[in-house]
Amino acid sequence: MTFGAPVLSCGVKLRPDSYHLWCARGCMHATSREWGKGAADMKKSLEIVTTMLSRADAPGGLWMEWSQTGQNLGALLLLAGDESGYRKLCRSLVSTQVPEIDGMYCCVSRACTMAPAAVDDNSAPLRMADFAVKQGPRIAWYVSALGVAQHRAGQQQKGEAADRPRIGTHRERGRRSHGACVCVAARRVLRNCAFGVRDRRDRRTSVV
Repeated sequence: MTFGAPVLSCGVKLRPDSYHLWCARGCMHATSREWGKGAADMKKSLEIVTTMLSRADAPGGLWMEWSQTGQNLGALLLLAGDESGYRKLCRSLVSTQVPEIDGMYCCVSRACTMAPAAVDDNSAPLRMADFAVKQGPRIAWYVSALGVAQHRAGQQQKGEAADRPRIGTHRERGRRSHGACVCVAARRVLRNCAFGVRDRRDRRTSVV
């Protein structure tokens, strides 16, 4: 375990209600490939965020934290071999009543398409990814999420692509990359090892 873990462990003891600290320690465990410990801490972080969102004065930006933490937790559960826990998480994510925020929808869609049959109805992550792309049609992260969601939904190259320019290309991108979904999410977990700091570069990357 890296040198920062003891400091983070002291932090969660002093401030057990800080989702930032639980998330950071979970990421720290992930850097050491301690997937089970990382998943446990990320789950705690998600529980705290979910509780905060139930309050009337919850800040709107907290929804992004909720979705990103859920995506990270999904990756860690799969890496830890907990497929049952992963599918339970996905069912919870797609059944939660959430506001329409493109970045959040993208994260939830990605979380629920990292493995086959993650949810009973693949139309839910597909709908979320589709919404995200409509809001940001040139954001690569959204486009990739849509391609994977279409693949999971079993859509063929023709069909809906007819009335959506570039979606055929998006679907092909998703078909090529769906096998690496867990690896992509895992890299996201590993690079998010900071106190609630999120990498926004993917939102600014355009589809070429």
